[in-house]
Amino acid sequence: MIRIRRFAWIAAACCVVLGATVVAPGARAAQTVSDSHITSEVTAKLNTYDPDMARLIRVSTHDGVVTLSGHAWTNAALAKATRIAWSVDGVVKVENHIALMQ
Repeated sequence: MIRIRRFAWIAAACCVVLGATVVAPGARAAQTVSDSHITSEVTAKLNTYDPDMARLIRVSTHDGVVTLSGHAWTNAALAKATRIAWSVDGVVKVENHIALMQ
């Protein structure tokens, strides 16, 4: 038992010295992704999927919350834009304000 505790303390000390984050078992380390990076990734993925759709949709991000606005031709395009936004690392919420074109 003493060896296990000693090993745990040594491992924790090494993590602190090396700058690693110590996370409890089963917990997930928080990732910090900048809002501008998230916006760029969502925009790039939209453009890769459908450049015409990407021109109609504006993307903004604040504190990991992605806001999609603009227009889409179909409900499927609107849903796809939302799924694309969710696929980017660091996104905590997607607010879809895209209006359907008539």
